[in-house]
Amino acid sequence: MSHSSIRFEESKQFNKIILDYVNGHENLAPYYNLKPEISSYKQMMEQKNYNNNFRPILVEQLLKQYQDAAISFKKKDPVALNIETLLAENTYTITTGHQLCLLTGPLYLIYKIQSTIHWCKALKEAYPDKHFVPTFWMASEDHDFAEVNHVYINQQKYTWDIDSGQQPVGRIKTQGIEQFMQQILPLATNDFALKQLQQWMSCYTESENLSAATRKLIHTLFGDEGLVVIDADCRTFKNWFAPYIKKDVLEQQNFDTLNKTNSLLKQHYKTQVNGREINFFYLHDSGRKLITNRNGNYRIEDTDLVLSEQEIAQEIIDFPERFSPNVVMRPLYQEVILPNLAYIGGPGEIAYWLQLKEIFALNKVAFPILTLRNFVTIIREQDFNALHKMGLSPSDLFKDDIELERHMVALNDDGGQKIVIEDFDRYLQTLIEIAEKTDNTISSELLQHKLSWKASLLKIHQKLDKKQREKVSLKIKKAMLIKQQYFVNKVIQERHFNVLTFGITQSIPQLIAQIDTATGIKSGHIQLPVLPI
Repeated sequence: MSHSSIRFEESKQFNKIILDYVNGHENLAPYYNLKPEISSYKQMMEQKNYNNNFRPILVEQLLKQYQDAAISFKKKDPVALNIETLLAENTYTITTGHQLCLLTGPLYLIYKIQSTIHWCKALKEAYPDKHFVPTFWMASEDHDFAEVNHVYINQQKYTWDIDSGQQPVGRIKTQGIEQFMQQILPLATNDFALKQLQQWMSCYTESENLSAATRKLIHTLFGDEGLVVIDADCRTFKNWFAPYIKKDVLEQQNFDTLNKTNSLLKQHYKTQVNGREINFFYLHDSGRKLITNRNGNYRIEDTDLVLSEQEIAQEIIDFPERFSPNVVMRPLYQEVILPNLAYIGGPGEIAYWLQLKEIFALNKVAFPILTLRNFVTIIREQDFNALHKMGLSPSDLFKDDIELERHMVALNDDGGQKIVIEDFDRYLQTLIEIAEKTDNTISSELLQHKLSWKASLLKIHQKLDKKQREKVSLKIKKAMLIKQQYFVNKVIQERHFNVLTFGITQSIPQLIAQIDTATGIKSGHIQLPVLPI
């Protein structure tokens, strides 16, 4: 398998805050704890102030969640063994998370999980007396169903079009999902593909809700690697987190702390989250609703429910499961209930985590190591061969359209005049500098000629450039058609296509294994594996 990569900076896919984080820029030093390096974990384990009394409760609830999803463990099952090891104080989690996208959603969900598993293996090798459990946090309480109700396979969008009632997506019943699944079955062109799709679909049709269905599918794909799936929409976990809920709802210090951080970060970067005075939703029969404080009365928006300060404080004690953290509090919730050392995330996630360090300090919770997931663009073998014949490489697909055109013109036998003109301009400048040492009049005359020639040459260059682009237009058109398969409306492959785009007629686990060889714990590059698909 051929394999190359492209640096983040060259790919033009990353904003300033992520590039500075990867490169260790001093502007970001105050906003994270430890660098995402193997050597940092010794200090992180010392810092982790996890309440070990919670371990038996954590294990009990995790096993219950798998049981409730009708997932049974065989003897020495890797997931069951990993859950049991969480009882030991020398066991830690490395966590990633994502929304409950149908059929795993975009490709980068796969890369998130692969990255997490790789880090656990690397850490086990570096710290053999410790255990590291790869963990997938389901964003089951998110209520933006429109973000997860569809999937792109090949060039087609498939949507499960129902009214979610603004309920947490994990609680949405799967009843009626067969109609969505029937849209996808015709993609199977042989018996193997049909059987594989039916297996994926059974994860949904045989599950009560989207949370259980997602757990089953993720377990099917990554259970052999010991990946533990956690659903935090759980009364037991919320009860453990209740003091932090109460502090945010009643004291609202987290909002002030976040604002101070944001005002500093905005001097150099764009910030992703602004937070609210109250960073929890209320899970009501009519959906996941905002909580607002008006003159000491706590209103559950879009409902008739109004609570006094005393009443809402009691509500948190009696029914903590009704309080759902937003993007500001979810990371804190994760770090309270898990013996976690690191969060593996994408650019958007790492960017907003960088806003939260002082909130963790306020709540006296250790801030985890922030680690970028792996980035992969799968190159089809036939496209690689076609690019190679044109003198191009996979990394050239990341060029802007006009930049790619000019590059192909330069590759043409008649091309390259831009470089020649630049050389000519440089030689003239050298001649002017030599003349200056002898006679300023001559150097001034040369300078005038240079300016005149430069204007003329620019016009000639533009004419040549246009003619040469026309000459290689067929090649350019073919290259652009290939590029469009990797950047749909300028959205990179991994953020658009589902893994089934590349694997309906072959084993998805085997495809994931092929991708896996291009990952590891590499950073600062997008990997470009060439696969025979």
